[in-house]
Amino acid sequence: MKITALLFILAAAVLFCGCCPPAFWAVSVDSRQGGIYQISGDGSELVENLPALNYLIQGRNGIYYGTANRHPGKKSRYGVVVVLRRRGKSFQVLQTVSAGGITPCHLTLSPDGKYLYTANYSSGDISEFRLNNGLIDSPARCIRHTGAGPTRRQKGPHPHFTGFDPAGKQLFVSDLGTDEIWFYDYVPEKGVHVPSAGKIKLHAGAGPRHLVFSPDGLCLYTANELDSTVSSFERQKTGAPWRHIQTLSTLPSPRPAGRNAPGAIKATRDGKFFFVTNRGHNSLAFFKTAPGGRIHLIGTPASGGNFPSDILLPDNEKSLCVIHLKSGDISFFKLDKEEGSLAPVSEKKISVFRGIALCR
Repeated sequence: MKITALLFILAAAVLFCGCCPPAFWAVSVDSRQGGIYQISGDGSELVENLPALNYLIQGRNGIYYGTANRHPGKKSRYGVVVVLRRRGKSFQVLQTVSAGGITPCHLTLSPDGKYLYTANYSSGDISEFRLNNGLIDSPARCIRHTGAGPTRRQKGPHPHFTGFDPAGKQLFVSDLGTDEIWFYDYVPEKGVHVPSAGKIKLHAGAGPRHLVFSPDGLCLYTANELDSTVSSFERQKTGAPWRHIQTLSTLPSPRPAGRNAPGAIKATRDGKFFFVTNRGHNSLAFFKTAPGGRIHLIGTPASGGNFPSDILLPDNEKSLCVIHLKSGDISFFKLDKEEGSLAPVSEKKISVFRGIALCR
């Protein structure tokens, strides 16, 4: 995976009332102006210059964690994990630690806050870091994946996502290169147990990228980057085998011409709806869920820009924000969960010129 250099150019905008949180964060990777930007009703502002940053999550007690393609100022093929503390709208870098792998592109915090995990796309592994009061206090423990798939992008493993099930008992890893979702048992105070507890096998050439769960953890939905599909899986109880339920296209029928690659997938807290960005078709695939892992594509409204990269659902879940890599803007939608509708707020945009990720 080649991550394009990004340039973040700012333009003031007025936010639609109730459409977004009072302030949230957008990530840009640019050789000069990359880093973390605050997005608010007053516009946009660079608050921490980190040129290679490509993802950001919120931890505990004002701590945030990010992945970056390279160590600032050093020549190394290995990426890094950046630990930051937020005070108001400013960020302070506390640590910059080698990820132990190449192209870290996603990360997650264990439910007890004791461990941090990264997905290292290019080196085909995940990294585990032990935390002490939010800070990394051990070198990366790298856990290697093996396998391959049928397409040119699947000559080896490519982990693209790490995340825990709602019970916090297992770590799930989407591997685009092997067409599998690997899952590991989590042992408090010790980290994940190796080897993996199992794998969910997808159809050949799917390329699973990111995934979400139902609130009870019995259903799983994955966005498949390589063939523009979503797959759903179901289990009878925690620890039971996973069963494939459905695979549907993220695109309208008949399938439109042109290349497309699903990116982010985000779900509402009640698990009734989830959304997938169609990068290329420039739309949002809007899905409704049903018991037993069944899913239904409601529609594919235009995302409001070019190459939608990430989605943010504010806490009130009455709206949805989408950041676009190529057109360089954030668009906003009004979400009505009772009606099952998603309507663009077309007059409201913030110019960010090639943003890649959003964070509360």
